[in-house]
Amino acid sequence: MEDIDDNAWEDIHTSFVGDRLRFVHTTGIFSRRVRWCCCRDEEGKTIPTDLQLLDSRMYPATSNRPSTVFTFNVLDEFSLDALECKTAALTFLSKLRRITNPLFPLSTPNVYPAFMRCSRQYRNLKNLLRAGLAHDTNRSRASGDLALFCVSCPQIGKNVSVAEMEASSDP
Repeated sequence: MEDIDDNAWEDIHTSFVGDRLRFVHTTGIFSRRVRWCCCRDEEGKTIPTDLQLLDSRMYPATSNRPSTVFTFNVLDEFSLDALECKTAALTFLSKLRRITNPLFPLSTPNVYPAFMRCSRQYRNLKNLLRAGLAHDTNRSRASGDLALFCVSCPQIGKNVSVAEMEASSDP
């Protein structure tokens, strides 16, 4: 066994209790204290809290000093519920509040405004990933880059020839 250096942890302050964060997950809405990682990146800077959360599959409601985070699981579940069941965000959050506190769901904090903002941002990021533009550093994207290919719309060279287009335009 390797001896552990007793002085290796001297710079950690045990009196620090951490920031209080509100977590929204598929199992409910919870409030917990969090101690942020003090590790440094290649440039010697402390890793920002929002990046630490994203690395942990949690989407922060704000980028600086987040107080509410949404797990990727809850955002994915809402996206699927909204797509397949036409579930409104308010109804989805009411369900989460009821799961958190079945007797007094209204005593659970209301996270609706932050949830709406984060779900829209998350959906946009997923669309960028799906279109292959998530890691694109080129900021001059053309209009319609996120549009999906429609097989029923005539597109020259893809699903219709030039001759067919000219023949169909003749009266």
